[in-house]
Amino acid sequence: MKQNTLEEGVEQLNLAFDTYGINFLDTAEMYPVPTKPETQGRTDETVSQFLKGRKRDDVILATKVAGRSDRITWLRDDKSGAIVNKQQIKESVDKSLQRLGTDYIDLLQIHWPDRYTGGLFGQPDFSPSKYDIDAGYVSFEEQLSTLNDIVKEGKVRYIGVSNETPFGICSMCEMAKHSPELYPKIVSIQNSYSLLVRKDFEAGLAEACFHHNVGLLPYSPLAGGILTGKYRDSVPEKARFNLFPGFMDRYKSSLNEAAANAYGDIAKEVNRT
Repeated sequence: MKQNTLEEGVEQLNLAFDTYGINFLDTAEMYPVPTKPETQGRTDETVSQFLKGRKRDDVILATKVAGRSDRITWLRDDKSGAIVNKQQIKESVDKSLQRLGTDYIDLLQIHWPDRYTGGLFGQPDFSPSKYDIDAGYVSFEEQLSTLNDIVKEGKVRYIGVSNETPFGICSMCEMAKHSPELYPKIVSIQNSYSLLVRKDFEAGLAEACFHHNVGLLPYSPLAGGILTGKYRDSVPEKARFNLFPGFMDRYKSSLNEAAANAYGDIAKEVNRT
């Protein structure tokens, strides 16, 4: 990991838990990011070391199974690209449990959809012409029925999604509503949401999540740190904006940087961070 050693990560988790009362931890099988074969799984190892000094019931532990990616070929034993099918979900869960050193996961999330959705991680919005009906996307039925099996086995308590769309939320929730014995209810969605990234949730997901009782777990509430104002004049050498070229561009593109500076000016005027 470029920003933290395992020891530093455990120290940060101890501080968060003991001093600030933070007991919800969110990880993923592909972490840390940007994901690489030589570092994949180290975030889980850090969480595992932290958990060794805690009562398991005192910590709410969330993790994620990777969505579809032809590029990420180091997660599975057969070195295939990541997809959200039955075999890969089960392999992912078993490996996550082993790395985390626990016998159950409180919240398992699909990290991003198995299908093309557009708008993912700064990509252009959905375009029908880019949807490949022959791509072999894994059906919602297969994904949810597999997740249902894992819940029944006691390996996972609740199911959520991440980087999902109103179509995905409504489809999966309606399936669980009409066939609860086959499909588990999705309880959460983890999408980017901040003063710089509002449209994707507020324009459609807010309504879908309200009616289906799906809670939002916002990630990047400080937009990669740019909303703190610490990158306004200069970027520290070891900051993510320098360490991971291109990875943080979504927070500095278009008018994002100007908007962040404007927010900073307002905060300064009223003596707030």
